[in-house]
Amino acid sequence: MKRFALIFTILLIPFFTYGQQTVSVAVSPTSDFSAYQNCNGDQLCEQVRQELIKVLEQLIAELLAEVQKLLAEQAQAQTITKDLSQFEDSTYAVRSDATLALEGTGLLPEIVVEIWDDFRDISPREYIKDYVGFYRVYYDEDDVFAAYVETDRNDPTKWILGVNLAKVHNQSELKHKQLVSTLTHEFFHILTLNEEEYNGSIRESRCDTFFEAGVCFNEDSYLNKFVQEFWTENDFDHAEEVERADQDEREELSVEYFEENEDRFVTPYSTTTPVEDSAETFEFFVFTDPPTGDDEYEQKILHFYKDPLLRSLRQDIRENFSELFNF
Repeated sequence: MKRFALIFTILLIPFFTYGQQTVSVAVSPTSDFSAYQNCNGDQLCEQVRQELIKVLEQLIAELLAEVQKLLAEQAQAQTITKDLSQFEDSTYAVRSDATLALEGTGLLPEIVVEIWDDFRDISPREYIKDYVGFYRVYYDEDDVFAAYVETDRNDPTKWILGVNLAKVHNQSELKHKQLVSTLTHEFFHILTLNEEEYNGSIRESRCDTFFEAGVCFNEDSYLNKFVQEFWTENDFDHAEEVERADQDEREELSVEYFEENEDRFVTPYSTTTPVEDSAETFEFFVFTDPPTGDDEYEQKILHFYKDPLLRSLRQDIRENFSELFNF
């Protein structure tokens, strides 16, 4: 449910004079109207009453206008959701030039191309060419994920980018910001989980670096450096507990661990694995100003400033979305 607040500014009604008496009526959220209950003279009392009525009428008109605006926004949001709910699950092949198959023919839904344009403004072309094979767009209110990336079963060197229109889309400014942030998160997965970052032939027992999802990450990989600097045994124990839990329990465990370690993580979701911690932190790195404190989550953000490529990516993304985020 959308929460809103109506702010009433202080309204000063010009004072008026009757005989030797002067009256001014001021209305604010803390007004005490008892001050106007007593007046001296019938004509003066009527003047006070009329001025109060004018003020109240103005306040009511402003309130009704704000309510109408909120109702219109709600109706528009419901229409958008209804329209998107009719979207058919579709997967599109990605060409080597980072365009979609059939792009430019007019046969692709507009929202599909617009979201892909956002991803192209986030991800350098060479990463799309080398690592992204397919792009899926679907609508599923029951899916907890707003977007995801996964490797292609037919070609493990390629990734599939999926976007859930039930969770994120670009048809309002707020949703568009959420979409861009989410796509930035998913791009970071592609950047840090591609085959250049790990060795898949080393078993866990022989891996001296970060081991995840059956692969041993290179010593100078983004994830290994992030893990070595910031993750503790307690963090890994928590991550294993989350992995064993069902979805509802995962959320509870993540929130609880985050509240116990708010100085170390940027979000509850970032406590679940180093993979998600680094991607969530990358979002903050891109879309917020450099931190100035000493908390560990701030040190994680500053950690990314050490890498020239990440600094360059941050600058490009911020330039491409400067108008949307008012950078």
